[in-house]
Amino acid sequence: MRTKASGEEALRRSGADYVILRPGLVLGAQAWGGSALLRTLAAFPLVQPLALPDSRVQCVALDDVARIVVEAVESRLPARAAFDLVENAPRPLREVVAKMRAWLGVPPARATLVVPRGGVAIVCAIADALAHLGWRSPLRTTAVRALEAEVIGDPAPLEAHRGRPLASLDELLAARPAGPQERVFARLGLLLPLLVATLAAFWIASGLIGLADVDRAARVLSESVVPESAAKAFVVIGAFVDIAWGSPCSPGGGRAPPAWAWSPSPPAISRRERSSRRDCGSIPSALS
Repeated sequence: MRTKASGEEALRRSGADYVILRPGLVLGAQAWGGSALLRTLAAFPLVQPLALPDSRVQCVALDDVARIVVEAVESRLPARAAFDLVENAPRPLREVVAKMRAWLGVPPARATLVVPRGGVAIVCAIADALAHLGWRSPLRTTAVRALEAEVIGDPAPLEAHRGRPLASLDELLAARPAGPQERVFARLGLLLPLLVATLAAFWIASGLIGLADVDRAARVLSESVVPESAAKAFVVIGAFVDIAWGSPCSPGGGRAPPAWAWSPSPPAISRRERSSRRDCGSIPSALS
């Protein structure tokens, strides 16, 4: 958040014609990071685990964000201004998850299990450690602190300029009814850590077993096809490749797409830069 604020301040001091857009909790057809986590939590059977249930959140549809970006690029928004892209009314996180649960067609939870702050701190510490190995969870400390600070904004300036509010959570969910793929994705999200851990354990065990008895593993390859020395070399090389694939720190191993940050993210579009690049056939955008 400090770097985003610094980016905004740098834009203001630059003298350029800019528009700063700060979207709230962005929800669209695809789900990454926080929005994927919401779907996964909403699909939890019988009970509803939840951290920070009373933190206030304001959502925004991805389609609305795209529309506002186009309006900014086309100079339909005033220069040197900042706008929060959020629905009109903030709502507690527990309400957002409950509406997502109904959207997925999951029966209402019989009970809510509120994760205590101590438990949240432990989960964040684990997520932070996994982030160093390439698995960027939306439960990292920075994201949870942003949620604690609440994902809210002031929709009035944008609504005053456009003459209409952005879609509410109810409207954006109604506009995109959940289908089988959303339900399957949400349910499989609960199993993803177990699936990844099982696959990693399989590859690592495969490599260790080969290294434990190289001679026996090498005999699987017929000597008439591969010489004994070459067969042993293949076993050793293959074993280390298996271990590398199973390791969380291998290239791509356990690496997920960058997680969406729970906090409003301020993209900024400089009109001066847009004008200077128009001849090059590109649509510029500067993201802070």
